[in-house]
Amino acid sequence: MALLDLTTTFGALLIGTFVSAFLYGATCLQTWHYFQSYSDPPLIKATVIILLVLETLHSAFCIHAIYYFLVTSYDNPLALLKCTWTAIGSVLVSALIIFLVHLFYAKRVYTVSRKNKIITVAIALLTLAGFGMGIVKAFRLKYFYLFGAIVALQEASISVSVATDILIASSLSYHLHHSRTGLRSTDTLINKLTIFAINNGVLTSVFGIVTLIALRVKSDNLVYFAVFQVIGNLYTNSLLATLNARRSMTSDVISMPLEFSTTSTAMQNGSSGERPAVSNNYFNSRSGKSQKLEIIIDRPSASV
Repeated sequence: MALLDLTTTFGALLIGTFVSAFLYGATCLQTWHYFQSYSDPPLIKATVIILLVLETLHSAFCIHAIYYFLVTSYDNPLALLKCTWTAIGSVLVSALIIFLVHLFYAKRVYTVSRKNKIITVAIALLTLAGFGMGIVKAFRLKYFYLFGAIVALQEASISVSVATDILIASSLSYHLHHSRTGLRSTDTLINKLTIFAINNGVLTSVFGIVTLIALRVKSDNLVYFAVFQVIGNLYTNSLLATLNARRSMTSDVISMPLEFSTTSTAMQNGSSGERPAVSNNYFNSRSGKSQKLEIIIDRPSASV
């Protein structure tokens, strides 16, 4: 026992479990708010439900694992050397959560970029690569003292996820910026969307980079594993925040978009250039003339 520092191993894992449980509560709250406020297509609703189920499993696995290590195996130091099945399961669930969220954002990039297949395929390939490495990593986590043997695999897996986050955020920001129309209300909405996309990518990327640093500096403790525990929670909450922020972002101008369309429509003032156009009309408060906003959206309807 003298050689085992519980502070940086299972103590860190306990703190990670507390933080993950807190974020799971935020997930439940956001999910409740989503179903109270929006009536989206079945696929979007199914994605939210699946993520909630996965988050529930993740929290249960994390709680069981830390209980096993610190309570059940309190007087059995040798039991602390082996990963319990729930610790492995939490890694698998996190990999699946990250995979689903990245696919969701890949679809948004596809529609915002006017069906740019190159960037979408690149994101999809990175997503599949990260998911595959996450599965392999989970099944090789048998003993804590052998973590050092798969450091390269863990670093590659996390690096791919960070690269995917950066690619998604930069792609959304670039294509949203090029959708600016000069119409003040539309550009304000685009600015909000751009900032929101960047913030989502930065949050998950920062935690991924912190995990990489912890893994590189000290791979023989569980600090990096504790940080990794909360990454899946952050991905789920970022997606739910994106869905729930649609109405508040519009500032009573239009409903926030869930999907961006790529239909090219000229402005009603006679412009012949191809620009994205919104499917509903916005009336200029000064002239009273109907104009079409230059963002394509599927307007979500509030549930009654």
